[in-house]
Amino acid sequence: MKSETTYQTVLGRLIALKRRQKQMDQEELAQHVGVNRSTWSRIEAGLSALSIDQLAKAASKLDVSVSELTTEADDVVRALRREDVEVHSSRDRADSNTSGPTAPGESAGPMGVFLKGEVLTAMVSTILGSQKGRITMSYEYRPDEGLDFLEGVASEDLHGLVEFLTGQRNQGLTQTERYKSHSPDHNRYWREIATEIQTFGGNSISNLYRGTGTYYRDILYDVCDRLKVNYNKGASILSIEGSLLQKALADTFEELDSEQRAALLEALGKENASKLGANAAVAAAQMLLRAGGFATYKWALIVVNGIIGGIGKHTVGKGLALRANALLARSLSVAVGPVGLALTTTWTAYDLAGPAYRVTVPSVLYVAALRLKKLQEEHPEGGLA
Repeated sequence: MKSETTYQTVLGRLIALKRRQKQMDQEELAQHVGVNRSTWSRIEAGLSALSIDQLAKAASKLDVSVSELTTEADDVVRALRREDVEVHSSRDRADSNTSGPTAPGESAGPMGVFLKGEVLTAMVSTILGSQKGRITMSYEYRPDEGLDFLEGVASEDLHGLVEFLTGQRNQGLTQTERYKSHSPDHNRYWREIATEIQTFGGNSISNLYRGTGTYYRDILYDVCDRLKVNYNKGASILSIEGSLLQKALADTFEELDSEQRAALLEALGKENASKLGANAAVAAAQMLLRAGGFATYKWALIVVNGIIGGIGKHTVGKGLALRANALLARSLSVAVGPVGLALTTTWTAYDLAGPAYRVTVPSVLYVAALRLKKLQEEHPEGGLA
């Protein structure tokens, strides 16, 4: 079902949100603007447009400038459009069938959900990262074949993921009672961590109406589509994550020089890698990943530590630790920097700067690495020695 709204409705809800943050009631702001409370209520609901003079008076009372208000409204509009919400100018609303039934003899406009009231206020709050915090964690965890395994993941292995999810002004997870009670013992609130991933991966409109986020498999599909990964939707989650990691490998090799390629191949277990030409190096790396096992696991660790360090460098401390001997750990760490730079360079071309993908892409990579690490620990015949 299509969702839509109008610019004046967005602006009205933004003003209402700022008024509430000031602990100001509608009557006080209405008097300052010079209208009665009923008229002001219609303005905040988007049912009546603000004049320039009224907007200036409202902004002054709220201790912001008109340009700050309109800039924030424009930011919200852009974010809503990224969520496939149509935002019309105010006069377009009359042409939509979302505001009520048509008059006799009139044809119906496009059916859909018109966003207004508290639903839109909640979305504006979410988009702007208001001081109240995101509303994400009012959602409930959906039992999920792709995330249920986190119950058995050690707290230390969840640490980097939690730091990332709680960075970049994303404070939904930190507002939960279990986070407050148990962090940094992250395993004790793994469902809240999984819920955060489900919610970031879901369409914000759908999340609000459904009260839950999106299944991990669908999030994985979305990330793969966004990054132009060749995969089979009918395959297992592990297999699809493998396709994502192979795409990361191909994109990385395009950005690395010969010495960096050789260092990466040697970290993955390929001997005499420095003797290989460019095409042979790419083929060797792809063969290592297609074979699966320990090489794929090592590559996942390199990718996670590299790309999270690149995209989330302002908020993330530690990545995913490697339980291995010192020599192997040093070998893998050599590749992390170049890989992170390469992936940040290539994958930001697919609009990872958007707030949702800036979270979901690294989160999916991290989950993929955690899954491989858990499998490696359960079946250590590949060896960490």
